[in-house]
Amino acid sequence: MADDASVEDKTGVETPKPAPPHGDEGKAEPDWKAESRKWEQRAKENKAAADELESLKQSRMSEQEKLQARSEKLERELGSYKAKERQSQWKAQVSKDTGVPTDVLRGSTLEEIQAHAESLKTFLSKKPQAPIAFGVDRQPQNPAAGQGDWLRESFKRK
Repeated sequence: MADDASVEDKTGVETPKPAPPHGDEGKAEPDWKAESRKWEQRAKENKAAADELESLKQSRMSEQEKLQARSEKLERELGSYKAKERQSQWKAQVSKDTGVPTDVLRGSTLEEIQAHAESLKTFLSKKPQAPIAFGVDRQPQNPAAGQGDWLRESFKRK
């Protein structure tokens, strides 16, 4: 006897039932613009809710906590300015020692700045040599002789 997954044809041979089609051929394609607008609207609502939550947190903070948070923010900012000032002092010192301009030096520590200055110094010390150009009075007598100058030879008068 044949099972439910197969069908018996006239010759007595069982053939499997065709499987239902895979994929979403029967479904209509979603409207992507509408979906995009829906998610954009949800994001705006979430942003508004997050802003409202932040304002509630701020209103619940005591005056002391607000001052402490402001103080911490200003201390971080001051630390950043001090680090930049320290780096500019190091760059000026390294520039004075090596002769490399301060505006091309990079690095956040004294060692990094010194290493960068040394690498630039070795790079800048290698100057390319230009070819020697003779003056008008020191030109070779017959530059085409033996050189096989085919263009000059082709214009010679006979």
